[in-house]
Parts: sequence; structure tokens; C-alpha cells
Amino acid sequence: MPDINWKLLNERTFVYLVADLLRDLGFRDIEFQGDGPDGGLDLFATQFVYLGFEEYTSFRWAIQSKFSLKPGRRSVSDSDVKDVEGILRSKRYSAENLRGYLLVTNRRVSQNVYERLRGIDSRSQYRTSVLEGPKLELLLEGKSALIDRYFGNTEREISGLGAPVLSRSWIGNNDFSIPLSLRSRDSTNTWFETAAGIDFGADILYLPNALIGRVYRQRTSASVTIAGLGGLLSPLIPVYIVDVGLAGAPFSSQEAVFIDVGKPIIGRSILKNFVVRMDGPNKIFELWDAGHVAMKVIMRKPA
Repeated sequence: MPDINWKLLNERTFVYLVADLLRDLGFRDIEFQGDGPDGGLDLFATQFVYLGFEEYTSFRWAIQSKFSLKPGRRSVSDSDVKDVEGILRSKRYSAENLRGYLLVTNRRVSQNVYERLRGIDSRSQYRTSVLEGPKLELLLEGKSALIDRYFGNTEREISGLGAPVLSRSWIGNNDFSIPLSLRSRDSTNTWFETAAGIDFGADILYLPNALIGRVYRQRTSASVTIAGLGGLLSPLIPVYIVDVGLAGAPFSSQEAVFIDVGKPIIGRSILKNFVVRMDGPNKIFELWDAGHVAMKVIMRKPA
């Protein structure tokens, strides 16, 4: 099983990891907080608390994540945690019926933060909890599927420039496409592959409306409009989180919208993690994994 190497993640993928871990721990109705001012919150999730005699009550958590590529260097301090009680009481989140605040981090948490949170517990109706680095890693050690998903494929790392994730010629191929894997909506958690195009003008991943019933997805609180040819704007379209893999490489969770297109379109939200090389005279397209010090060999076209 791969090691937990935090350098393979970033702030956004850490939030997705936290969401998947909470789901594995039995939390439900997990919602991602959209972009914009959010008071530092990243997720909302519901925990069902056992009352005895086969009765449960729901407990809605506001979740803030704090990530670091080098978690041993600095702990989460007062300056990292905003007005927790004020956020929980704010009218903006009144519809969530929040009952608690959960801080999740791969770092340590300072004593000052613990004391602040205990003060909220003692003087208010809200409850607080902390899941810091060592305990987080301990929980993850029992979740082999999550570790494989977020920290896997290390056996394919190579030194130097390595080889491209995808190298393909489009000579004689007017319908150039990239293999895109999507996690299925069914109970088996299987993946299926489809051909996708690329668009450097697209901000996020576009998926065909025809796939909305097949793809495992989670609704976010965000909506977007899409500018078409001539600058015409679409109506507001909901943004979802979907699980994708590119050219055979696990790529974690991504924001996506479902629109009227013939096949998936990969936008900059995914492409920004790669070095894209298009050699027009030789009609070669290459995609290089630039997210790590060592490149990863995912797919190589035979000579």
C-alpha cells in the first residue's frame, strides 16, 4: 500500500480527501462550499448520533480544512481559525441548521486553538471537534482504497523528465480524443471510460447531459454561466463534484457541469496540472504530469 505523502496533494484535493474520509466514517449529506467568501468553511456534513433504543438524531457539522505540504513545520494557530461561533450563528448558514464545528488538518493544532474551541463548547449551544495530523493519518491507515486513490501510483514514478502521461499522433485522425475515466453512480463504485476532447477556453470539466444518470456526483452550492460563441451567456448551471481519471491516471475529484455536448470536454481546471505540448509540424500531442518533482508514466504510445 502506498505511503501517505502529503506532497502529492494540494489544498483542494485535501478537501476532497476529507470529504471521502467522512463518507467512509458514516457521515452523510456532504456538501462542498463554493468559491467566494465563506468564513473559512469548506464542507458541511451530517453525522447520525445514536441515542439508544434504535433511535438516532442528526448532527450537522461545519467543516474547515487546513492543509500544508510540510505539516511538521507549523501548527494551526489562532490566526488560521476565524470567528467560529460567529460563522455558526450567521444568517448565511441558517438553512444548514449547524450544530458544530470540525477542524480537520494534516498539521498539529496549537494549544490556543484548543482553548478557544473549548470555550465555545462551554458557553454556547455549539460543539467543536478537531481532527489533527497524527489522528488523521491513523484513520487513513485503515482506508486502503482512499490511500490508493489519493497517494497511489508511486511505483510508476521515474526520475528526470520521465515520459509523458499521454503521447499521441493525430495523423489521419480528425477526431483526436483523450481517454477519460468517470466513477459510476451504481453501488459497485466501478469506473467507466469515455473519449474526451480538450478546450483551453473552458474553465472546468464539461460533461454531456446524457451522462448525468451514470456518473457519481455531488451537488455544490455554486452555479455558473457559460459564454458561448459571440459571448452569449447560458442560464445558471449547477456545479457538481465528480471523480475522474485522465489517460488511466487517478486524478481525484473535480468540479464539472452537465451541458448539451456530444462528449466530455476537459478544461483548464484539469489541464493546469499538466504541461501540454503540441508539435504542430510533426502532428504530435503530449501531456506531461507537472504536479510532482518526478513525472509519472501513465500511458506511453509504443514506438
